[in-house]
Amino acid sequence: ECSGGCRCGRVRYRVVGPARECFFCHCASCRRCAGASPVPWATFDAARFGIVDGEPAEYASSPQVRRGFCRHCGTALTYRHLAYPDEIDV
Repeated sequence: ECSGGCRCGRVRYRVVGPARECFFCHCASCRRCAGASPVPWATFDAARFGIVDGEPAEYASSPQVRRGFCRHCGTALTYRHLAYPDEIDV
């Protein structure tokens, strides 16, 4: 089990079970959304991920991609590709 959240603490999440994959993304979209390069991500089963406190905002960074972030402090939290509903990147 692992937990985390945003900088200000208003959004908290929990993940149960191992990551499917851990990687650094350096695509233009991730670099622009994070303001950094590269961006570390871990992919988890969506069913094992849950928000335990607060409610993240979402931004459609492309037609198929939803990026979750804290609406108060701006911390990037999640990446979801609509073509892969059974996984979420944190």
